[in-house]
Amino acid sequence: MNPTHPGILAKTLLLISLSVCGLTAGFIAFSYGLVVDRFQSLESEETSVNLERVVRELENKLYRVESSVSDWAPWDETAVFIQQLNDDYKDKNLRPDPFQTLDLNFMLFFNAAGSLVHSQFHNLDTGQAAASDPAVIQAIQALPPLFRHASAKDQTSGMVVTPTGMALVASAPIVTSTFEGPILGTLVFGRYLDKQVVAQISAQTQLAVRTHAPLIHQQLFTEAAVRPPHAPLSRQFAVRVADGGTVNGYALINDLADRPGLVFEIAQERKLFRQGVTMWRQHALFSLLLGLVFILVLVVLLNRGILRHLTRLTSEVGAIAVSGRHDGRVTVSSQDEIGELAIQINTMLESLHWLQRQREDNERHLQTIIDSIHCGIMIVDAENRHILSINRTGAAMLNRSPEAVIGQVCHQFACPQQQHDCPVLDRGEQVDLSERSLLRADNSLLPVLKSVAVIEKEGRQLLIESFIDISGLKQVQEKLRINELKYRQFFEDDLTGKFLGDIDGQILDCNRAFAEMLGYQEVNEVKGVSFRQHYFIAGNRADKLQRLTKSGKLIRDEEILRHRDGSPIYCIGNIVGEFDEQGQLIHIRGYVMDDTKRVLLEQEVRQAQKLEAIGTMAGGIAHDFNNILAGIMGYAELILRDLEQQPQARHQQLLRNILSAGERARALIHKILTFSRQAESEPQPIRLQQTIDDAVDLIRASLPSTIAIEHRSDSRATVLADPIQIHQVFMNLCTNAGHAMKESGGTLTISLEDVTLDSQFTSDHPELRPGEYVRVEVSDSGEGIPEHLLGRIFDPFFTTKKKGEGTGLGLAMVHGIVSSMHGLIQVASQPGQGTRFTIHLPIVQETGDKAPAAPQTVPTGSEHVVYVDDEEFLVDIGTEILRGLGYLVTGFTDSDLALGYLLAHEGEVDLVISDMTMPKLTGLDLARNLQELDAPPPVIICTGHNEGMTTTDLAPLGVREMLLKPITVNKLAEAVRRVLDAGA
Repeated sequence: MNPTHPGILAKTLLLISLSVCGLTAGFIAFSYGLVVDRFQSLESEETSVNLERVVRELENKLYRVESSVSDWAPWDETAVFIQQLNDDYKDKNLRPDPFQTLDLNFMLFFNAAGSLVHSQFHNLDTGQAAASDPAVIQAIQALPPLFRHASAKDQTSGMVVTPTGMALVASAPIVTSTFEGPILGTLVFGRYLDKQVVAQISAQTQLAVRTHAPLIHQQLFTEAAVRPPHAPLSRQFAVRVADGGTVNGYALINDLADRPGLVFEIAQERKLFRQGVTMWRQHALFSLLLGLVFILVLVVLLNRGILRHLTRLTSEVGAIAVSGRHDGRVTVSSQDEIGELAIQINTMLESLHWLQRQREDNERHLQTIIDSIHCGIMIVDAENRHILSINRTGAAMLNRSPEAVIGQVCHQFACPQQQHDCPVLDRGEQVDLSERSLLRADNSLLPVLKSVAVIEKEGRQLLIESFIDISGLKQVQEKLRINELKYRQFFEDDLTGKFLGDIDGQILDCNRAFAEMLGYQEVNEVKGVSFRQHYFIAGNRADKLQRLTKSGKLIRDEEILRHRDGSPIYCIGNIVGEFDEQGQLIHIRGYVMDDTKRVLLEQEVRQAQKLEAIGTMAGGIAHDFNNILAGIMGYAELILRDLEQQPQARHQQLLRNILSAGERARALIHKILTFSRQAESEPQPIRLQQTIDDAVDLIRASLPSTIAIEHRSDSRATVLADPIQIHQVFMNLCTNAGHAMKESGGTLTISLEDVTLDSQFTSDHPELRPGEYVRVEVSDSGEGIPEHLLGRIFDPFFTTKKKGEGTGLGLAMVHGIVSSMHGLIQVASQPGQGTRFTIHLPIVQETGDKAPAAPQTVPTGSEHVVYVDDEEFLVDIGTEILRGLGYLVTGFTDSDLALGYLLAHEGEVDLVISDMTMPKLTGLDLARNLQELDAPPPVIICTGHNEGMTTTDLAPLGVREMLLKPITVNKLAEAVRRVLDAGA
């Protein structure tokens, strides 16, 4: 037996002693807890009873104040005093004697409105009246319960916190002695809770009572305040042990506002608790003595029956262990469990002797196997990291002998760069087929593939490290890595989009150029994405696969892909297929370029050419047509002027009809110029309802009888628009609706209503702002528009009509006009269910109805005017009109002759009226030449279209006005007079 360790006898004695002591200590501790808990509970109950006595005594003080106010408030004299404030009442009842008798510090009289009408304060120590305390009065007035009375016999009492100190107060309604009549006010009596009151409570309860502010001990109170039945005060109790001989009790009293008001403290001796502790100590001492006797008896019995035999058996086993021979045996001295243990020990010694011989044989055989394999094997002691053994192959890899390696630190040869950071021993990792290196005799590093296993042998932790030479493999890998890096760099840096996909359409790999082409930021976002979601026309994929399978590659293949945001991408490139040994297509490689800019640029150029051609054509037609209209309207006005002198009303009406038709034709030319951007519209406030009514009246005659018109208008709103343009908008929409129902008939519905658009609606349509709008809906019950065409109906020149039935400019013009008015046009349609156009236009505030203009007299004059135009009939009309107005007129159809005349008669001509476009000299050339004169006459230019010029632009040439053809008599007369008067 090892003398440095305790024997079985000592352990048995120690175990029994600890067990008995532990049980005894536990029993004593349990009894102490039981006794202490019970006596502390009794002590707490006794303290709570005493606290309740203190509170009851305080309530008795409050009952006395409440009784006093109940006597004074329902009293005829008090009722008279609250109304008259008579001095007799003060002299008789508010003297010091009543305060001393009633033990009161103040009386407060409030009228029915709650206002203080009289206050009387008293000092009980001196027996004299005291000055009124505004802080006390303010605290009383801040308590509404004192002034709320359900009946004449109602009363309220409680405690009030004032800056002066705590006070016991009671209030009652002021009524007559018979409790009849209304409540005339409130009477409040109060008694300060001073040291005298606390002393009285201590004397009555025979307890040491002290008071504190609630904040000092408020953390002791964890439960809600309670108010016993018929008790005026809410209270909370808490008990705390001050020391071994004293226990303190605390009572928190709430004021009338149910807030913490005052804490009463009492202290009492712990007599009952000390008696309980004394009884427990006597019981504990007896338990300890009984435990000691039990330990001694038990140890003696165990030593005689068991421990002596075990001691002898231990000595014999120890002797065999010291000898190191497994052929020794122990003595079997009894037939009990100890004798059976001796027999089993002898059996074990026989087995160990046989196993020792087997182990020696196995070790020799295992060493032979390890030395014969072509893999380095090394055994390392995990504790000191020394190499215990190494086979021949491992020593050869190190280029050393096994004797030179065994006994050395493993990191001198294996993983030398990780000498102080072993993955297995220092980091606790599992090393399985990891790449490491060996340090050879010539200081070169040999790369190996290494595995490490951890085993336990004879209580020691060993590492079995195996490794094979992979230097040849590393050389091949390095060559492959260099080649892959080179070609991968070519792939990534190429500006052409490259991708690799499978036949199911999944993208397996791509470069950054291709990812950015589809709208992705990173290449990893594209990997795994299906090509199906990026084909703009889904049917193209099957066709491409078929052609690629047949030809193996597609050269300069054009395709429209879908960007991540839904926009089209026009691509061009080469597609190459990869096939397996059976000739089946397995992968698809693509090299594509984004050709979107070129395609869109070509589309813009074609569109611009179309619009430019339309604009040029419109300008030319407008000029010639305006000249024709000028002749028609001019001659009509001349005839009408002559007929006004004769009573031929029918002829006059017919001529007015000609003039009206001419005005409409001029308006049409204005629309053409507006579309071609050669004339600007002039928006003005108009009633939209009237414009739509006119359009409906005009369209009704052109529609077949199979089409019914429903017109609903719930709006009188005014919008800012050009009347001609807005008329054209609704004429186009109604005409298109009629065309859609031409074959089968139907109903054309036009509705008008005022709406308010909120920010939620305008956030989806940034061209609009929240506010008041008028909504116009034009719908038909025709065949509808296919979904794939809805996005193109506002494109210029797009039409679904047959050749000769439309140009495709109508809806494009409508869209442009609505957009220029800061409005929104939307279309909704389903095949077979008709089409509905919805327009939102902003409403403008009306400035008031304009009074009808009074008829104006056509201005006349007598100045000398030169009229120049290359059309002879226009010169005849102009000169005739001006002569009829009293002017001296000289007409020319040749601009060169007109210039010669003007230069020859310098100073004799007051005004020049010239056409803009003429052969030889244009109107502007003529005006420019006239500026060389010392006093050039002013010039009025007449034109079929102004080509974007204004009078401000032409002012340096002496041009004072620009008149658009056709020109009416009134317009010409007013312009001439305006220019002549301005230069006078």
